[in-house]
Parts: sequence; C-alpha cells; structure tokens
Amino acid sequence: MTEKNLLFAGNLRHLRLKNHLEQLELANLLGRKSASSVSEWEKGKYIPKADILKKIAEYFKVDLESLLNHDLTIDNYQLPTDSRADIQMISEHLDAPHYKALLNYAQHLLEEQEADQQK
Repeated sequence: MTEKNLLFAGNLRHLRLKNHLEQLELANLLGRKSASSVSEWEKGKYIPKADILKKIAEYFKVDLESLLNHDLTIDNYQLPTDSRADIQMISEHLDAPHYKALLNYAQHLLEEQEADQQK
C-alpha cells in the first residue's frame, strides 16, 4: 500500500460516512453490484480506475486533485467545488481591468492569510 492509496482510502471512507452511505449503497451508485470494491478501496489495497474516480469526485462534490492528494478529514481543506466554479465563471466574464483587480485582490488576501498563519 502506498501513501497515496492510504490517503485516498481515508478520504473515501470519510466522505462516505459523512454522507451516511453504506459501502453497498456507494457501490451501487458507482454501478457496482457488491460492496467488495469499495471495501478494498477503503483498505487502501488499490485505487479505482479513472472513470470511477471521476464518478466518486462528482458524487461527493470534491475535485479529483483533493480526493487523491489532500486529507479531506480536515474540515477546511478547500473551497467547495461549487464555489470554485463560481469564482472561475465570474472571472471569465470580467474585462481586463476588472480581471487584473480581481487578481490583485486575491494576491492580497493570500499574503494576508500567510501573515496570519505565521503569527
């Protein structure tokens, strides 16, 4: 078992339990007939194929990068996927001066956050 497998395993179990799903229920949502695959994923034996990973990420509304590479058991791990999509959609409709202002403000917020974390 690799560290990546274990991280995914913990994330999958966390998301499944947080959404009050049994392994069999999740398996059925993913087009599986039994819970054995979900059980093996949660034990870290292997990571599912890309098409199944995409379905898992979409169902739980997390991005694939976070599902595989970030500890989702930490409450503030990321913005919800919907919020990220909103930010992207808004930024795509801004003209050049307003887009630059958005980038400057985002950079300012990031610097402020980093300063707060160093305190």
